[in-house]
Amino acid sequence: MEGMELSPINTTLDTSVYVKEYNAEFNKKVLPVSIVFGLTASVGLIANALVIYIYGFRYKRCNFKYFLFTLGLIGLLQCTIMLPTQIGEMHFWFNFPTSWLCRTSAYVFGYTIIHCYSILFLIALDRFRKVCRPYDWQIQANTARNLSIITSIASFILATPPGVVSGHHSFQTSYKDVNITVTVCATDDIHKNREWAVYFLLLLGGLPVSVIILVTCTIYALILMRFYRQGSRTAQSSLNNSSLARSSSDELSKVKTDDQNNITDTDNKEIVSKQMEQTLTEAKIVSFETTTSVQNGDNNSSMNSRFKNIMCVVFPVSRQLNIRANRPGNLHKTSSKLAVREKLLRKTFIVLIITITCIIALIITFCLHMVAESINYHALEVHGVILNAFVIFHRGSFSIICALFPIIYGVRDNSFRNIVRRMFVKDKGSNQGQVIETCA
Repeated sequence: MEGMELSPINTTLDTSVYVKEYNAEFNKKVLPVSIVFGLTASVGLIANALVIYIYGFRYKRCNFKYFLFTLGLIGLLQCTIMLPTQIGEMHFWFNFPTSWLCRTSAYVFGYTIIHCYSILFLIALDRFRKVCRPYDWQIQANTARNLSIITSIASFILATPPGVVSGHHSFQTSYKDVNITVTVCATDDIHKNREWAVYFLLLLGGLPVSVIILVTCTIYALILMRFYRQGSRTAQSSLNNSSLARSSSDELSKVKTDDQNNITDTDNKEIVSKQMEQTLTEAKIVSFETTTSVQNGDNNSSMNSRFKNIMCVVFPVSRQLNIRANRPGNLHKTSSKLAVREKLLRKTFIVLIITITCIIALIITFCLHMVAESINYHALEVHGVILNAFVIFHRGSFSIICALFPIIYGVRDNSFRNIVRRMFVKDKGSNQGQVIETCA
C-alpha cells in the first residue's frame, strides 16, 4: 500500500522533468530566433537612440521632427522591452513562470501597434495636405507635437485589452510517450470560454487599428492618384517644350543659312528659290511624320517620366540639384521649387513603403496567430526552419520593423545624414555644397 501511495508523487515529479526537457529541446530549435532578436534589439537600441537625439534636439523644427521623434521612442520601447521579453518567453515557452510577464508583453505589443499606426496615419494626413491641398491649411509643428501626445495617451488606454485577457494557458501534449501539461503565454484560461473577452479585444483593440489602417490606405490612394496626374501633365509639358525648342532651332538655322547664301551667291537667286520650294515640300512631309511619331511616343514619354519620379525615391537627386543650382545660367527660384517637389515625392514614397511593410507585418502576425495553438501542440514535430520562420514572423516581424524603420527613414533624409556627418566627421570650416532644405 505504501508503494501505491508513493506512485502518484513519482509520476508528478517525472512529469515536471519531462516538461523541462520538452522546453529545453524547444529552446535549442529556436536558438537562431533568439540570436536574431538579440541582434535586432542591440542595433535598434543604438539606432533609435540616435534618431531620438537628432530629431529631438538637432533637427530643424517642423512637423516631421515630432513624428519621427515619436516613432523613435516606439522603436526604443521595442528594443528595450518587447524584444528582450520575447527572448525571455522563448526560454520559458512551455514552462511559463508568471502571468504578469505575459500580460506586460501583451500590453506593450498592443500599445506599440496602436501608437505606431496612429503616427503613420498622421504622417499620411500630413502628406495628403502637402500633395493634394498645398494651398490650404497644413499641419504645423505645434499641432504635430500635440497630436503625437494625444495619440500616445489614447494608445495607453486602447492597449489595455491584450494586457487584461492574456496570461497562463495550459494544455496537454505528448512527449516520449508521456502525457505532460505545459503552460504557455496566451489568452488566460479564465477568459478562454468567455465571449466578453473576445468582444473586449475587438472593440477596443481590433476596431480602432482596422479603421486607422483603412483610412491610411485610402489617403495614400488619393496621393498616388495625384502624383500620377501630375506626372502625366509634366511629361506632356516637357514633350511640348522640347518639340517647340527643336522647331525653333531648325528655323533659326535655316534663316542663318539663307542669309549666308544671299551674301555669297547673289547671282544664283533663281536656283536658290527652286531649291527652297523643294525643301519646303520635303519639310511638310517630315513635319507630318514627326507629328505622328510624337503622338505615338507620348504615352512612352509619360511612362518614362513617372518612372524617373519613382526612381528619385530610391536614388536621391540632391547632388544633381546642387550641380544644377550652382550653374550660373539657372534661376534659383526654379531650382528651389524643383528641389522641394522632388523631396516631397521622395519622402512620401519612402513613408508609403514603410507603412505598407508595417501593414503586411501585422496581417502576417494575425494570420499566423490562428495556427499558433496547433504549432504549440506539435512544436517538436515541426521542421526547424519552418518553426524558426514561424516564431520570427509571428512574434517578431512587427517588432523588428518598428525597431528599424525610423533609422531607415533617417538614412534617406538628407538633413539627418548631414547632422550625423557633422557629428562624426570634423568639418574644416568648409560649408560648400551644403543644402539648406525646407520641410516638404
